[in-house]
Amino acid sequence: MNAGENVRFACRARFPAGCLRLIISKTSTAIICALLIFGLHDASAIAAAPLITLRAGSLENALTELARQAGWQLLLDPEIVRGLNVTAGQKNRSAHALLRQLLMRHQLEVRWLSRNALMITRSPIASRRPATTPDDSAPEIVVTALKRPTIISDTPVSMTVELGQTMISLGMRDIRTVARGHPELTVLDSAVGQQRLAIRGIVGSGEPTVGVYYDETAIAGPGGTTFDPGAISPDLDLVDVDRMEILRGPQGTLYGASAMGGVIKMLFNRPDPTAWHGEARAGVEQSSGAGPGRSASLIFNAPLVHDRLAARFSIYNRHIGGRIRNPHLNLTDLGQVEKTGGRIAIEWSPTAGAKITASAIYQHTKVSDTNFWYRDQGYYINNQSTRTPQRNRLGVYNLKFEYNLGDISATLSASRYDWHIVRLMDYTTILNAQKIDPIACRNYFLLIGESQCSESQIRDFAAFIDTRLPGLVYQPMSLGSESGELRISSDAANWTAGIYLERRREHIYSYAVLAEAKNGSLIQPLDITGLRTLRSSLTQQAVFGEWTRPLDSAWALTLGGRLFRYQRRASAKVNIPNPITGTAALQEGSYETSESGSNLKLLLSYRPAKTILLYGQISQGFRPGGVNIAPSLTNDIQTYGADRLIDLELGMKLRTPGNRMALNIDVYRIYWLNMITPFATSNGAFGYNSNVGGAISQGAEAEVSYAIRSRTTIQGRVSFIDARLTQDSPIGFNGAIAKKGDRLPNTPNIAVHASLQHRRPLSTNLSVMSRLELGFVGGMTSAFNRTDRYFERTPSRFFLDWLFSVDHGRWNVGLSVRNILKDRTPARILSSTAGTGQIYGSAPRTIGLEFRHII
Repeated sequence: MNAGENVRFACRARFPAGCLRLIISKTSTAIICALLIFGLHDASAIAAAPLITLRAGSLENALTELARQAGWQLLLDPEIVRGLNVTAGQKNRSAHALLRQLLMRHQLEVRWLSRNALMITRSPIASRRPATTPDDSAPEIVVTALKRPTIISDTPVSMTVELGQTMISLGMRDIRTVARGHPELTVLDSAVGQQRLAIRGIVGSGEPTVGVYYDETAIAGPGGTTFDPGAISPDLDLVDVDRMEILRGPQGTLYGASAMGGVIKMLFNRPDPTAWHGEARAGVEQSSGAGPGRSASLIFNAPLVHDRLAARFSIYNRHIGGRIRNPHLNLTDLGQVEKTGGRIAIEWSPTAGAKITASAIYQHTKVSDTNFWYRDQGYYINNQSTRTPQRNRLGVYNLKFEYNLGDISATLSASRYDWHIVRLMDYTTILNAQKIDPIACRNYFLLIGESQCSESQIRDFAAFIDTRLPGLVYQPMSLGSESGELRISSDAANWTAGIYLERRREHIYSYAVLAEAKNGSLIQPLDITGLRTLRSSLTQQAVFGEWTRPLDSAWALTLGGRLFRYQRRASAKVNIPNPITGTAALQEGSYETSESGSNLKLLLSYRPAKTILLYGQISQGFRPGGVNIAPSLTNDIQTYGADRLIDLELGMKLRTPGNRMALNIDVYRIYWLNMITPFATSNGAFGYNSNVGGAISQGAEAEVSYAIRSRTTIQGRVSFIDARLTQDSPIGFNGAIAKKGDRLPNTPNIAVHASLQHRRPLSTNLSVMSRLELGFVGGMTSAFNRTDRYFERTPSRFFLDWLFSVDHGRWNVGLSVRNILKDRTPARILSSTAGTGQIYGSAPRTIGLEFRHII
């Protein structure tokens, strides 16, 4: 039996799981062999190459001569090499090795535009002056959206980039404040201290629909008892960030699961082995109706061995004042947030072209109490009878090996993150609702058949519930994840290929407990009404690749694919049955679901001129399915399948000569299949997920930047979304039906952001900047239609901000006024069995003052 027959036999015997594992194994071997072949080919080519000799002199002349001898086309701005020299002659048979030697000492980088065309740019670490405006950035920004470096204007992807120094100037401290200036990104409050992310209206329960990356590490939150990791997105403060890349639309080929709506990548500054430097920041703020806030951070870079080894440190603390009042418990300034964290990175370059980077990030977040209020109780008033503080600790660790073989680069990354959360939720309303639930009463008295509770039993049941009030849900959760990725890419040949592995494990204790009646606090030791424990795991394996083939000087074709397999396992145990909500009916044991599949991508791009890029694509995305563990669920909904989407998209990127104007436009139509949506059990005490059919999300995005004068710039971004169901679906036990044509919940149909900025130099080292920003976010609903008893509509809202800063040498002082008009329109209104008319407010009027010094 030959090798091909072996493969076919294994696929027939073990398909799909065995077959996919075999494909992954064979593909992995092929990729590694290809790397070795390319490496050997590179080595033999170097040995046979003629000796290249460069004379001492200016760096510009040396680079020009090297390009001539190597047969390269060189793009070089004379300003970035002015005054730089090569002090001694250079000889080598490898043109790539000579190039690396010339650039390394001068904090320059090479970007390959094609196999024989390159551009020299400044390294991101080369510029350390305070930046006050977005237009201070270089005209061409290098991004890694394709998991290899490309110029943003040459990258046929719908995306936006925010440079780190710009984010500092504009007060972008976390994903929520970034979203304020990016209409395509929606941040939805899902509970106290929790937020869900959405791009292009792709939002649902279960795994995240937006992939969040901190450098190489993809992070998803714990799923809790409802197996909903997307409800808790990571929220690290953005300190010492080089840039943030926001990729819109499905990125399933290169980024895999949970990137079906888009990807957010935070890329931190790398250690600099050439110089000591740092930055210190401190600020205060005061919000209307809230306590004062403060922030401080310190960044320090240390070259431990010149040109070889460096370390970079950052620490920070931020306090956000609270504004919620609880007259029932005589409490004020609730909802305060305290974030304390830091990052350390060490980078070693043992040889030319090789880098080893180790990094660790840690953040401890504390929320003092509830951050929402109730509509019928008045602005900022929440009279719940319990205290619900939250705290979580997130640690992210990464080890990365990079090696540049000339035309080919290899990256091996290993990551781990540990996330520990202690969550408290008010349970009083849900427990009270059980008093009138005949099923709950029958379960309490263990009635069988058609028997119903008598009036005396109903009174006894209600009296027992009163003894367990006020009630809390107390949930300590721990999540650990390990992942690894090997990828190989060629900047010159425009391809990327790789292997990805992940294992995520979670452990949850879910207590129903009694709270202290006088002050609403958690009673210690715990006074337990019920306890159940859950364990779950998710494993994923994938191979992926993407290749761009020029068809001629203007047209290019990109093909991409990803083969994946995932397996979800979960188990539950009822340690102490809750007699009120009926957890005794929960079937203990293990549950499992798995699936294999593929994501494909086809993209055609056309560049009729140097400043215009047109593209059209068909791409796919997916999310893993999962299991449900809740009382009284039928067998057919104890597991649910993966959901998928297909994206049809057209885009354009336009730049005028000199980059005075930039215009990006995208239109899309997304087919969302087997959509995962949240449901609740009949008594409202438990949540679960299920597939409900399909939807279509279609829309358009545009962003424009125009320099009216050399010192004045206007910018605008707009996102329009029309996302609707394509078929009728039941949406719960209460008889509600989602109808074909209903808008998808939690999706603003339009969002706009615009800004006007002016910068004026007053002397050689003194300048001022003034910036006015306005934004509009359209209304959205909390459910498909009004047949859902918890249907709510969040109205449209508008905000106006003003920023002013002064730069003097290494010092910068910034003043900001957010929400000048003091608009109090809610950011989100929710209703459920836990309470009706819960309001999460938009940011209040806030005045901030910050000082920054470059060390």
